[in-house]
Amino acid sequence: MNPKQKQFQDIMLRAEHAKAQGQESVARALWIAAIALDHNNAMVHRELTLSFGEQLDNAPALQHAHMWFLTQPASPEARWVYGLMLYRTNQLDKATRTLTPLSQSHPTWPNINLVLAKIHFAQRALDQSDFYFKQAVQQTTQNSKEEANTRWEHAMQQLTQGNYADGWDSHEARLNSIGWAQLHLCPLPATTWTGESLKDKTIVVHGEQGIGDEIMYASMLPDLLAQGAHVILACYAAIAHLMRASFPHITVIEHPRGLNNIEQWQQGIMPNWWHQLLNDGIHIDYQIPMGSLARLLRRDTSLFPRTPYLTIESNHQTHMEHTLYARAEEQGISLIGKKRIALAWCGNLDNPHGRAKSLDLEQLHGLGQIAKNHNAVFVSLQNRQYGHQALEAHTNDLLPIIDMSPYTDQFADTLALASCCDHIITIDTSYAHLCGAAGLPALMLLRRNCDWRWGWTRQDSDWYDCLELARQDIDGDWSPVIKKTEEKLLKWLTSN
Repeated sequence: MNPKQKQFQDIMLRAEHAKAQGQESVARALWIAAIALDHNNAMVHRELTLSFGEQLDNAPALQHAHMWFLTQPASPEARWVYGLMLYRTNQLDKATRTLTPLSQSHPTWPNINLVLAKIHFAQRALDQSDFYFKQAVQQTTQNSKEEANTRWEHAMQQLTQGNYADGWDSHEARLNSIGWAQLHLCPLPATTWTGESLKDKTIVVHGEQGIGDEIMYASMLPDLLAQGAHVILACYAAIAHLMRASFPHITVIEHPRGLNNIEQWQQGIMPNWWHQLLNDGIHIDYQIPMGSLARLLRRDTSLFPRTPYLTIESNHQTHMEHTLYARAEEQGISLIGKKRIALAWCGNLDNPHGRAKSLDLEQLHGLGQIAKNHNAVFVSLQNRQYGHQALEAHTNDLLPIIDMSPYTDQFADTLALASCCDHIITIDTSYAHLCGAAGLPALMLLRRNCDWRWGWTRQDSDWYDCLELARQDIDGDWSPVIKKTEEKLLKWLTSN
């Protein structure tokens, strides 16, 4: 063994030890040192691919996956992981060419048909997508978690195409795919509502998934009230006040989130609000997850009322108007005689989907120039997590924008703030749902492979009649969408 080989072996032993100790970053640094000594070592490229992939660091993960595949082209695992990384980085044609041979040589490879179904769907190849979805279902064990996950993924395709009857039926599989608790749901010892008469009955509606989902599904609460039900809504604390103001005849409960709560619910430990209901002598006739209401109430496009249902409180609006002026003064911005453009540009950057639908404020520099030239100012709707970006953009003269993040923890305040503006521009985030549900016209910027609820081609939505959708032609390419937004902003600011 020559000195270089010995050095390589020593590094690999240290990396193996670090990995066993859970020191992933240390192990990764050692593997990088090892690959510098042996550029074509398939084992090291494999370790680096998996390590970077787990961190969702896609660029280096793809690079090492490619090298792993080149050094071991006959390895089904190398082909599979390389194909997955191509899919994750939106290189769909290459992903198809890489994974299709694997589906033919190893048709029972775990999830191969499901991934190919999703790739073909993203490519708008519906016949191929349907074929692979059917193959994926056949590949799973009946009533298994894998089957439920496949059916839930298929639901996204069906709902995107506006096939609500089949889509909502398939959507129920989410309850078995990731479970009630992971959806932030706590199943109560009560009967699940399946369409029975609700006259003089009490039903608990469980909020689920994200805040935007809860706002969107809240459009079906009036349907329950119209049936004579006593409705109890368990929702995010951040929208509880807004829901109480909008639905005064509904009992609104702040439902806790967090890993501790999930663990308790999985153990069958009921939340405190359930015990409070029992102590108050309230009998629960039915319960239902919010997303399951649509299976009973929105099976066809004709059943979507598309009317506003959230209330903008006048006292909140007045308060936010004063707060906006004070905040603008703090930042050295005058609002006198200026048009105000509410802006939301950022979703959850902790996951790939959130990053894909978000924008960097530097990309909106052209909007800033238009605003400066036409006496307008942007008003940030973002909360504390990303609101600081607005302050930085203003400080760096990128955009004339007011950071309102200290005042938008409650969505009732965020809605009041948006109502104080002349126009609204938003990406696909909870703020879009907020404006749509309150009837505030907004321009929404969408990635090509967007959420199922926005469909593929429409410029409007089944859920809200006041949103205008500006879509990417190529996933990841925001340039045409931003150009359209600039044209829209210029038209707003120059028309009487």
